[in-house]
Amino acid sequence: MAGATCLASMLSVVACSSEEKLALSDGRVPLEVEVVGVQDTRTIIDGTALPDGSQYGIFAMLGGGTTDAVENGVNVQVDYNNGKSTLRNPVYIPDNADVPVYAYYPYDSQNSDLAYLRQIPVEASSQTDYLYGTSVDVNNNFSFANAYNPKVRIHFRHALARVRLNVRKADDNINSYKLPYVGLQNVLSLGWFDLYEGELAKSEGSINLLAKPSEYVLDTSEDLLTVDFLVLPMNTAMQSVTLGLGDNYDAYSLTAPMPATEWKSGQLYTYNVTIRDNHMPAAATRSLEVSQPIITLWDSAE
Repeated sequence: MAGATCLASMLSVVACSSEEKLALSDGRVPLEVEVVGVQDTRTIIDGTALPDGSQYGIFAMLGGGTTDAVENGVNVQVDYNNGKSTLRNPVYIPDNADVPVYAYYPYDSQNSDLAYLRQIPVEASSQTDYLYGTSVDVNNNFSFANAYNPKVRIHFRHALARVRLNVRKADDNINSYKLPYVGLQNVLSLGWFDLYEGELAKSEGSINLLAKPSEYVLDTSEDLLTVDFLVLPMNTAMQSVTLGLGDNYDAYSLTAPMPATEWKSGQLYTYNVTIRDNHMPAAATRSLEVSQPIITLWDSAE
């Protein structure tokens, strides 16, 4: 009886090996995806991992990623839980094909029509922290999956730029300010981000962004008002952006043009904003100065 059991086990192993070989020759190997890093977002996404219980999307492409998508590899929803990624639907890599995988966060079922462009829509109004990524090797270089190695590593980066405003009074400014509204006027509204190129492919429209800081009273020069905005990559030398501060967002009492800067994906732009006063009663004598930005990677130290 024991011999029969052993024989059955041996036959089972042989059968499994045969099935594995058959699966490889047919290209029926399910794709596996692992998130190996996220460019640290600190105040928006905590740490270097996606939020637990979140979803992201992937596109598995043929022809080095420049032609068609793999069958069932179009905008696949991936669930991310406890550091593990689970595809909602299995994706099978064809035999004799090197397949790159493009990823984005957060998942949107409407992006299926964009498979062949490898572009996702991004917008500024919701202040969503869009991420993009590609399959990479252990050195974070672009890589491929195939039927014999169907596992891919995804490293996410920021699709948008981040603008930080640090607002203070000048040392000799004796006035007090209540500034419950802070706005960036005339920033790009909508764009399409190319997952392969890692840049904004096209854009349209403009929008005024509004923030309501919890600490907005400036009584002394030590008081600080800090606001962060997520913005689409753009060049403010080509499309002027205005900073507004005040208690009425329809008519800001303090305004100033933002310096000409090319905002790029994944970069943090920190501007020091100073409210000066010439000690004259007229509001027109007050001025708002915006420094040139300090530019750092989004994941650099605070």
